[in-house]
Amino acid sequence: MDYSEDWRLWEEVKKGNARAFEKIFNRYYLDLCGFSFQITRDKEGSEEVVSDVLANLWLRRTLVDIEVSLKSYLFRSVRNWSLNHIRKKSVPTDTLDIASEFLLSTNIPADSDLMLADLKNQIGRVVDQMPIQRRTVFKLTRVDQFSYKEVSHILGISVSTVQNHMVEAIKHLEKYKNLLRNLC
Repeated sequence: MDYSEDWRLWEEVKKGNARAFEKIFNRYYLDLCGFSFQITRDKEGSEEVVSDVLANLWLRRTLVDIEVSLKSYLFRSVRNWSLNHIRKKSVPTDTLDIASEFLLSTNIPADSDLMLADLKNQIGRVVDQMPIQRRTVFKLTRVDQFSYKEVSHILGISVSTVQNHMVEAIKHLEKYKNLLRNLC
C-alpha cells in the first residue's frame, strides 16, 4: 500500500473512474470494518458504517479535498461515523438503563411501568443537557460498558480526561437527584 499509488487512484476517482474506486474499496474495506468494529462492537453496524463512508466518498468525490493520506482520511471518517453510530444506537436504551440504576440506588420500588417511563424521560432530558463530549463519555462508559481506557482510545482523548468527564457527569446527575426522587 503505497502512498503514491493511493494518491494516483484518488485522482482517478475524482475523475469518475469506478475501477479506481473499486481498488480503493478492496484495499481498505476489511481493515476499515475491523477498525469500526473496535469502536462500535457491532459487526453489522461496522459494515454499514464503512459502506456509508465509502458510498459518501464516491458521491462527494469532486467536493472532497484530502489534505492527508487517503488511508488517514478514510480511518478518520470511519472513526467519526462509528461514533455517530454509537450515539444513534445508544439513545433508546441508555435512559432506561440509567432509570433502572437510579431506582435501584434509591431503593424506590418500581411498581409502575408508567413511573419508570416518566423517570426514563426525565433522566434522558438531564443527560441530554450535558455537553456533547461529556454525554458521549458517560454513555460509552455507563451504557456501552467500555472501560475508561477504551473510551480514551475511541475518542482520542486521555484517560484522565475521560475520568474528569465522568466526575462532571455524575455531579450533573446528582444535582437532579432530588427532582427525580420527587417523581417517584
